[in-house]
Amino acid sequence: MPRGLKECPKCHKSVGLRTQRCECGHQFSPPVKLADTPATAAGVIGGAPAEPPAPEPQPSVVTSGRSRVVIPAGKPPCKPKGHPWDAGVQVTDEDIASWAEQVRAAGWDKGQDYAPEAVCYFARYFWDINSQEYRRVVGVINKALHVPEYS
Repeated sequence: MPRGLKECPKCHKSVGLRTQRCECGHQFSPPVKLADTPATAAGVIGGAPAEPPAPEPQPSVVTSGRSRVVIPAGKPPCKPKGHPWDAGVQVTDEDIASWAEQVRAAGWDKGQDYAPEAVCYFARYFWDINSQEYRRVVGVINKALHVPEYS
């Protein structure tokens, strides 16, 4: 059967999928919605709809009435210590952690709670996102802002 067509069981003529009545007079039944019936390995069973699954509990984040920002707009509120750096100079972990905490504090002053992802987003202004240094900076930010590591 070509795509987009169905066959009339009475006259065996091909008709469009949305056709409700064939020229021969056969009335097509409305399609069974699979979401309305429970399914088994043997096929679809008619009857009462299955109960929807219980929603999974969402992790709660306490932001003390501030709006949670994950992707910030605009430039970072402050620069890391010593920026701009000379070529080849590597910023210390302590300076990165201090800068991350300053960014979070600046957000609190504006009534926003910058998520660790937002601070990492701001780090893209100062470190090349494709560099090993940026990956190190993200690790330091996550550690400083107490983000758990996943294995």
